[in-house]
Amino acid sequence: MSRLRILFLFSLVCAAAFLFWAWWKFSHPPEIKPAHYFTNDGYMIRFSPDSEFVKGIVSESAKPSPREDRTHFHSVGQIILLVDRSGALIGPQRSLVHLDPELSEKFGLSKTNAKIDTAFGIVDVPKEHSNQMRINADLEIAIYGLRKASANAKIVKIQRSFSSANSITILFRINEGKDWYPGTNCEVNFPEITSKPTVVPARSIVHFQKLDHVFIEWSKGVYAPRIVTVLEENDQTFSVLGVNPGEKVVSKGAILLQPLLNMTKSEEENSW
Repeated sequence: MSRLRILFLFSLVCAAAFLFWAWWKFSHPPEIKPAHYFTNDGYMIRFSPDSEFVKGIVSESAKPSPREDRTHFHSVGQIILLVDRSGALIGPQRSLVHLDPELSEKFGLSKTNAKIDTAFGIVDVPKEHSNQMRINADLEIAIYGLRKASANAKIVKIQRSFSSANSITILFRINEGKDWYPGTNCEVNFPEITSKPTVVPARSIVHFQKLDHVFIEWSKGVYAPRIVTVLEENDQTFSVLGVNPGEKVVSKGAILLQPLLNMTKSEEENSW
């Protein structure tokens, strides 16, 4: 066999091998996995489903409470304004003591004509209860941790919350609020609203700025915070208001989602 023929056959073999490799390459494209991502989409936090973070997240379904009775809804609020005596011999006898003048202005209290010894406070409640709130409804207020130091109050304004899209803010008035100074934390009881509690894992509760939250799992990698009210607790579970039976709450890894609460608060502050 001549050298030219050998070279020709070798070229054919190489060409055939190349064509076979090209056919296999294009008929078996490599699997391209989507890039890992993290986004803050409105008031939800989204991760790519195959991210390592999501693989470490465990969610459990909220369960109905074994208690048969319904519980009065309550939450934690704060006094933001007291109409005090000025002590002046001449001039205005009223003095407005603000927790934060800008906060008072947002609620229309910067120039209130309320009587001396009137106090105003705010409390956030879940949106689910918004249709049960009404102006002039009665509230029972107690200094946080001191139930004997209590007073009656009325709802004077209902508006969207500055801290969460999942809640509304209630402005209440205490007519006999002489000793209710701005900054005082208080327990706010809503005697007209009752709810049946649910049970969630203890480690699903995340505390942030005087409020308790859980993270609801809408789908794998998609989570949203929700304010809850803790009624009872033990080492394993918490009895809460604000979560429906069957809803999936993040248990393992919930504390790692807490930065979302800071992010949403910062975005809302910038929008005002």
